[in-house]
Amino acid sequence: MIRGKTASCRVFVTVLTIMRRASDDADRIGPPLPLDGDCEHGNADSGGAAPACSTSRCSTCADDDDGSSCVHAAPLPSAEADGDFSLHAACRAGDLDAVEAMLAQATSRDLNSCDGNGWTPLFHAASRCRTAVVAALLAEGERVVVDLPSPLTGATALVGAAGSGHIHVVELLLADGRADPRAVGFRNRGALHGAALYGHAAVAKLLVDDVRLGPRGMHAADETGRTPLLDAAAKGHVAVLRVFVEVARRSDGDGGGDSMGGRVQCGDTASLFDSAAAVAEEAGHDRAAGLLRAAAQEFKLGSHT
Repeated sequence: MIRGKTASCRVFVTVLTIMRRASDDADRIGPPLPLDGDCEHGNADSGGAAPACSTSRCSTCADDDDGSSCVHAAPLPSAEADGDFSLHAACRAGDLDAVEAMLAQATSRDLNSCDGNGWTPLFHAASRCRTAVVAALLAEGERVVVDLPSPLTGATALVGAAGSGHIHVVELLLADGRADPRAVGFRNRGALHGAALYGHAAVAKLLVDDVRLGPRGMHAADETGRTPLLDAAAKGHVAVLRVFVEVARRSDGDGGGDSMGGRVQCGDTASLFDSAAAVAEEAGHDRAAGLLRAAAQEFKLGSHT
């Protein structure tokens, strides 16, 4: 009997461990990225080039730091085809006609309600690159709470769009002015963490160029001490690291931007790049490590000015 209880306890602990690891992965990664064909533009870019979005999870063609594009998208689904006529479903599917029809009847509560996943209509549209739908929702003005955090993960629409690499959606949200690039979700991970982790260089540049975040954003630590700079280094995302090095040069190593609520790591720019280089080296990303070591040396010598 005792042996049986022990075995049951072990199973229970194992399940909890698996759930905790899954939760940790979800926290680090952010909202689930769209599946193949889920982006209305059907292309990918982890560089900084100009495709309409930069989802980098096509199973048919691998994305890289130079910004290759995916052309394997399926036709857009409709809310009706999904058998779900809710505003959330219409936003998720990118069904603009259905969304516009519903907006005429929707209350502010409808526009900001969360579904079972803790996602609002805007979050669905933003995280799946439904650019036209995002624009329609933003046009509702104050009726839509742009920075409403998910009750489950704390993530905002901007965090969802940035982590999925949807550059045009990120542009819309930042231009609207109500989406705060400093907002963080669970474990203190923000939009720049997601962009850096997945190699979305163009999105990362938009975020650090926003005066509310600024260059200091690359050093904003999550609960584990992980920064966007370290995320990019650990994954070897050279294009993102180039963005960070260039913005550090422009800011003369000062970080700039508004206060990050005490989340910014201390230390001079050279030492921060050296630390990131060590992370890249440990992960086997020689190109990334070389770039970071060279940048650190620039700041040590003052030759970046």
